[in-house]
Amino acid sequence: MENRLTPDWEDVRHVILYGCGNVAQACLSKIQRDFSVDYIMDKMGEQQDSWKGHQLLAPESGLARRTGQKILVMTGGRVYQEIAASLIVAGLKEYRDFCAIEYFLTWWYWTYRQENVLMELHMALTMQCTLKCANCNMFVPYYSNPVTFPLRQLKEEIKLLFQYVDYLGCLTLLGGEPFLYENLAEFLEVLKTSYRNRIGVIKIITNGTLLPDERLLTFLAAADTWVSISDYTQEVPYEKRLKELQSLLNEKAIQTTVTRMKEWRDFGFPEKPFQFATEACEAHRIACSPIFHGYNEGKIFYCHVVWSAANIGRYRLQARDCVDLHTLKREDRHEIACHCLGELAGGFVGLCQICGGCGQDNDKLVPAGRQARKNAVSSPHGITR
Repeated sequence: MENRLTPDWEDVRHVILYGCGNVAQACLSKIQRDFSVDYIMDKMGEQQDSWKGHQLLAPESGLARRTGQKILVMTGGRVYQEIAASLIVAGLKEYRDFCAIEYFLTWWYWTYRQENVLMELHMALTMQCTLKCANCNMFVPYYSNPVTFPLRQLKEEIKLLFQYVDYLGCLTLLGGEPFLYENLAEFLEVLKTSYRNRIGVIKIITNGTLLPDERLLTFLAAADTWVSISDYTQEVPYEKRLKELQSLLNEKAIQTTVTRMKEWRDFGFPEKPFQFATEACEAHRIACSPIFHGYNEGKIFYCHVVWSAANIGRYRLQARDCVDLHTLKREDRHEIACHCLGELAGGFVGLCQICGGCGQDNDKLVPAGRQARKNAVSSPHGITR
């Protein structure tokens, strides 16, 4: 891997964190385990004094107080670029004074501790869903036979992952709709029992249309699971069900966040694929820069969308698209870190040539949650529109 950090990063013991959002929450436990967090900077510091037990300062106050500590920017993608630009204006230099948390976790731990530390992986349990969103970023409406993975296979894949990965900031379980996965409770128990000390956060992304039963709620709480609800009620009327789900989770003290989805970027693919020139693809990939990566069927994907695009039969996987852990040699496990940092053949994954992506260079917006069929949206569990 390319070494971008200045040599003095090797002896880092005290750090300042910039940002206290979802990425920060996923990575905080690892950072505070191995480093002294002097304080955290965020705009929230204008309204509150602390976050997760650490002093919280507004960015201006935090920079004025800094005495040379390295800054870890706890965001990714476009937000990171905005923060980086503001720090440069303040006189700081990237990779000397600050860097993105994913680069730090992946590069620093491998270089100085020979540990594979990844920020976030998304893992699909089932591609069955209660909704048929026309612009689903996992292309759910295009599955003729939605795949659902047996529990035995998921257990094998997680075991394989942690043979190569020492620590994972966030493991996100999704679909489709993960609450449709019948063995979700059992899988959570596997994660809690065997791998919880190597995972910072276990997160589930749900659309909020299904209510977990009492047994599943118990397992969600026991595994200290974070349930992230994507609210599509501007397109599909299920407000009552979503509020019921929030109430159930709150009663069990399960961490819950609700994100009101308004707009998505239109990937174009698979119906109206983009056509990017090869020489433009690396810049297009960088503009997208997913802050999470995918893990399914024993393969780590820089872009999880690639996995689903191949599974619906509209895209053929290329060697650059993933790292196959089934064939990876132990002495080559640094390839995982390289891949996740975007060190890809040609600088991009194959799908970049035909997918609009989530970056600022894609200005085609569509309503989030807009359904592929206007008359009815149904599921095996009877959720209807």
